[in-house]
Amino acid sequence: MGTIAKNSYNERPWLDNYESGVPYQISFEKKLLPDFLERSAKLFPDMNALNFEGYRVTYKELHSMVERFSAHLYSL
Repeated sequence: MGTIAKNSYNERPWLDNYESGVPYQISFEKKLLPDFLERSAKLFPDMNALNFEGYRVTYKELHSMVERFSAHLYSL
């Protein structure tokens, strides 16, 4: 159960459906999306970042695509 009392969430009835152990709030890193992609490309270069109807892109490939696209936008 989360650290906040359920009674303070009366306006959020879906919390009653959370399984035991699922927190009502989570903390997360305050980083920009490009930072997450860069870190993932370093830690998991060959793992799938995208998989859509059989088309797969690894984190390394995605990072490269994003870098090339942003460089092109910058050049404009």
